[in-house]
Amino acid sequence: DKNKLDLNLEVSTIKALSNVLNKIPIVGYLVLGKGGKITTNVNVKGTLDKPKTQVTLASDIIQAPFKILRRIFTPIDIIVDEVKKNIESKRK
Repeated sequence: DKNKLDLNLEVSTIKALSNVLNKIPIVGYLVLGKGGKITTNVNVKGTLDKPKTQVTLASDIIQAPFKILRRIFTPIDIIVDEVKKNIESKRK
C-alpha cells in the first residue's frame, strides 16, 4: 500500500552541546558515546492520512545516566581507542 508509513528516524538534538563535549575527548566519549551526538528516536507508523508518532525522548533521558556509568566502567584501553578514533576522524 502506497499510503502506509513505517519510519524509524534517529534525530540529533542539542547539537551545540554535542559539539562542545566532542572537543573534550574523554568527557565527550563518556557523555555522548561512540556516535558523539545526543540523539533520540522517532517512530512514524500508520498511513499518510493518520500518522502515529512515538518519540523515545523520555526513555532516552532515563537511560542516559546508566549509559554514562557503563562507559565509565569500560576498560580504559577501549576508551583510549575510542578517543584516538575520534581525534583521527576530526583530522580528516
